[in-house]
Amino acid sequence: MNSLEAGLPVSVHDDGVLFKNRDEVRSNSGSRLGSSVRAAMLLYEIIVEELHEIDESSPIRSAEWSAVLVTLGRSMFVRLEAGVNAYDSFLLNQIGELYDSVRSRLARDLHDRLGSSLSVSMRQLETYVRTTAAACSEIRSVIVTLSEAIVQISDLITDLRLREDGESLRSALDAFVAMMGSPPPEIEIDINGPEQWVGRGVLDEIFLILRECLRNVYSHACARRAVVTVDITPREIVALVADDGIGFEPSKTGRSNGLQSMVERAEILSGSVTVDTAPKRGTRIHVRVPIRPVCG
Repeated sequence: MNSLEAGLPVSVHDDGVLFKNRDEVRSNSGSRLGSSVRAAMLLYEIIVEELHEIDESSPIRSAEWSAVLVTLGRSMFVRLEAGVNAYDSFLLNQIGELYDSVRSRLARDLHDRLGSSLSVSMRQLETYVRTTAAACSEIRSVIVTLSEAIVQISDLITDLRLREDGESLRSALDAFVAMMGSPPPEIEIDINGPEQWVGRGVLDEIFLILRECLRNVYSHACARRAVVTVDITPREIVALVADDGIGFEPSKTGRSNGLQSMVERAEILSGSVTVDTAPKRGTRIHVRVPIRPVCG
């Protein structure tokens, strides 16, 4: 059964076809790729040796054998590339989980330890001032300073807390897909890496670009399935929107208002948008935007 019809996880082949990939499944589980690469090399060598033996007694011309080997090698290494990309996504997710965990723990410790101690000290000083007529101005000044410190710690704790679900890029995309109604097309969204690495304004622009991509999928692609992949690294955001729809001829269609808007938004962020499509081969839109690390 076709993997799209079966609703299985997919990756994107460079000819525009979405397909299921075992290397990707292994990589997403955290398996190392070294063994897969060595196994692929060994398998390729064995197949070449077998084909060479067949070639000695076969009427097939050497050029045809060369075409077979090229096709075989390309197929194997495309799948290895998909495995490498999937492992990169796995590592980004691991980093993101660790990043979120450290921030949450730091926020808890600030609140439960330092924040609590400052609040207790504040209440004790306030009680002393209320019950002692001779409370000096220095003590009142200390109370003001403590109050300011508590406010600053509260702001820091708020900044360290994870963004609410309603503010995340994933939730915004999910909400848009839900608003568009039931499939087809079926939309899969995969976001890797912590969104906290990216400024709010940049994330908002990325959302608008990806939303326009999805609008085109719904309106023009006649697709059964589309995949949105966003990889967030410390230096850049790389996004891909791929569908298995009818595609189009870029030279004949030109640049629509929606595509022009996406390009302009990316260029404002010093990024780029590229379109890879052809009739009956689906569409892949690549978005690449550099980012500056968000401190704090």
